[in-house]
Amino acid sequence: MRRTRKTWAPGADDRRLKIALCDYVARSMADTRLSQRVLAARMGASQANLSRVNLLRVEQLTFNQLFRYLLALEPYARLMITRI
Repeated sequence: MRRTRKTWAPGADDRRLKIALCDYVARSMADTRLSQRVLAARMGASQANLSRVNLLRVEQLTFNQLFRYLLALEPYARLMITRI
């Protein structure tokens, strides 16, 4: 039996990590029970970007933005990134 190796599209790992970050940020946003407009003003972000986070549309979001949003919502958050 021949083994085949799974190949991923370029940037697939980045996309999965961004989606995981968006999911965490979206849950933190939901916990605050504030509107996207109010959160955007408090975080210094645009309401459109917070909508992208909620909808997991990560193509137009950068890691830097996601980390800033996470730290604005969870100032003491700790991330551990490992390679599998």
